[in-house]
Amino acid sequence: MPGLSRPASPARQSLPHRLRCRLLTGSLLFSQTLLALAAQEGSPADPTAAAAKAGTLTVTATKVAADQSAVPATVTVVDAAELRSAGTRNLADLWPQLSNVSAFSDRPDGYLAIRGVGSGETPRTGGDENPTRGMHSGVALIIDGLPVEATRGLSVFSGFLDVERVEVLKGPQGTLYGRNALGGVVAMTSRDPGDRWNGEGRLSAGSERSVAVSAAAGGPLVEGVGGRLAAGWSRSDGDLKNRTTGDKDTAGWRQTQARGKVAWSASDDLDVRLTASAARGDGSTDHWVAFEQRKQRETQANNPGDRTTDGGGAVVQADWRSSPVDTVTVIAGGVTARDQVAYDGDRGPNDAANVDGVNRATTGSVELRWNHRGEAVSWLAGAFAEDERTRYDTETRFSSIDPGFGLPYYALIGFPQQLSKQSDGDSRSAAVFGETTWQVGGGIALTAGLRLAWDYSAFTWRQTTTNTPLAPGGPVIPGDLTSDHADADSRGEFLPKAVIAWTPTEATMVYVSAVRGYRAGGFNTNASSPASARLGYGPESTWNYELGLRSRWLDRRLRLDLTGFYTDWTDKQVFTSRAPYDVVIENAARSHTAGAELTLAWHGHDGLSAWADGGLLDTRYDRRTGQVTRGGTLSTVDYVGREFALAPRWTWAVGGAYQHASGAFVRVDGHGHGRAWIDDENTAETDTVALLDARIGFSAAQWSVALVGRNLTDATDVTDSIFIPGDTILTTDTTYVRLAPARSIAIELEARW
Repeated sequence: MPGLSRPASPARQSLPHRLRCRLLTGSLLFSQTLLALAAQEGSPADPTAAAAKAGTLTVTATKVAADQSAVPATVTVVDAAELRSAGTRNLADLWPQLSNVSAFSDRPDGYLAIRGVGSGETPRTGGDENPTRGMHSGVALIIDGLPVEATRGLSVFSGFLDVERVEVLKGPQGTLYGRNALGGVVAMTSRDPGDRWNGEGRLSAGSERSVAVSAAAGGPLVEGVGGRLAAGWSRSDGDLKNRTTGDKDTAGWRQTQARGKVAWSASDDLDVRLTASAARGDGSTDHWVAFEQRKQRETQANNPGDRTTDGGGAVVQADWRSSPVDTVTVIAGGVTARDQVAYDGDRGPNDAANVDGVNRATTGSVELRWNHRGEAVSWLAGAFAEDERTRYDTETRFSSIDPGFGLPYYALIGFPQQLSKQSDGDSRSAAVFGETTWQVGGGIALTAGLRLAWDYSAFTWRQTTTNTPLAPGGPVIPGDLTSDHADADSRGEFLPKAVIAWTPTEATMVYVSAVRGYRAGGFNTNASSPASARLGYGPESTWNYELGLRSRWLDRRLRLDLTGFYTDWTDKQVFTSRAPYDVVIENAARSHTAGAELTLAWHGHDGLSAWADGGLLDTRYDRRTGQVTRGGTLSTVDYVGREFALAPRWTWAVGGAYQHASGAFVRVDGHGHGRAWIDDENTAETDTVALLDARIGFSAAQWSVALVGRNLTDATDVTDSIFIPGDTILTTDTTYVRLAPARSIAIELEARW
């Protein structure tokens, strides 16, 4: 992405050593070409050129504001100008632009993997009502300083409504963020009111009857106080069709968002911000396509369902500058969400099972930190506490029809006619943390960090079955049978960090780092038997080792970043089957990831810019065994040497933009990835994918118009998969996948005042 830390998209397939060498050689030749071309200052013309001002982006997700090029870590910063230039509407649009980043979930943007950390197959027989079975995300999502647990139904906040910038930190961020940041951090920051009134409005309409409208305005209210309001609404009919029902618009959705912010300059030394947000999403759950039908983009559920997610949150941040070099910050807030869903449990054309579910999640947190910025020594010290409450209610109804064997279907397969589950969780954490950087001299800086964290989790599970067979095809016990279980667990964590950075020139930095991260353990909230409900799983942890080069050339118009990393992974949380429809989380002993990333961005004269990014990734299970169900039979699998699901082996993104002084502009983005396994067993692969996006239009001082094309190659890109075991009566073993959007064309209008 021009001028930013613009990485690439997800990819997967093993690359021969010779091909890797060619990729790296080609990238170096490309950088030499850019050096030869970049001789003049870029034009400051509108969106594209504004985004093309390299080297001046500020990173705040590290909790200490710094120039992106001076941060000894891999950080992508995408500011408002770049989001506008690329027409990036939400997190789903952003992920394909970032190297070694994969998004997968049966909720949009709800689950994310960075460098393979957080990836792996989703639960077999996975349910839209609880896609991660209570598992925490491996990547932390922060909105205006407030931690948001995306996998708990809060993905509805994924839209870029009046967003000032998005920052993506790759690699464990345990010292600063604690649990559930072992893959990295995604931080979104909304726009402040500003010291003068301004506003903007956008309208777009395009393929699949898609419409999006948003508006934002703000400015000073009274002396020292400013306010800003933003609202947005969008919809689409979706791009899938249902071959069973004949519905040609089966994957439609609607989303509404609103945000308000008040900024108060209480004094020369004290600033206070209060931000409140609310969102609602409505959409179909008929988005699973049989793997063999992915090219046709056809679902086959006979009972398409729907989902409604409501969420809201508020956060207050106070910054007190106690001295020219000391700042004390307090951030406190909470978020809540309710997710109601109904879907076809077997995803197939027969009436085998239907599911209803309601999820509720409430999270509150508070953080206090003190930042000291001295010439020789800088440090950050803080304390953090969080409380998260969750509740999952699920009801599964198996068909009572007689398929011709003289018994109802549910009795033939040995399942109850109705299965109801309720899980309540209480998760608390507290931590103290600190980080210090010492400027040794000679351009060398040493950074050391440590976080001492404590976690507590409590879990209550209840299951009620109605008309339960003693065995498949056997007699049925009429009435209800109820099982209960409760458990609790607590533990401490030690999260160190060490970094050595050398800055031989103002434009170049080399660093090496070692950082530990972890994801909290928990309980199997979606267990389907009392025995499985008693099985908790432990935390997983990673040690990430990274070597990086950050450089800026030609008056910071040319950027070259190169990173190599190795992640040693202990007790990775994975899914295993105890029975055909009883899936639990357990810990795999050892695994690892390794790879490299290259970013090149050039911003030349007359509004012309170009960029190229690439990522290589190798993921392996070193020690793991587990159970899977195939053909109704449970068998043990040895995963040693197999790759993670949905973790592409190579990714790429290239592009260019031109902004003419008259206001005319054009931008082209290409991105893609290699083949990818759709399950941890490595039984089937996705296709190699290349996608092309383009944006062309005209921008004046107070308005702009653009024609936008996405996935112009109309490539079929798999983003997620689940496996539904067959019963030989109504269903067969089937792998279902989710697909990225098909080709679309839209026109966008924007007004600014």
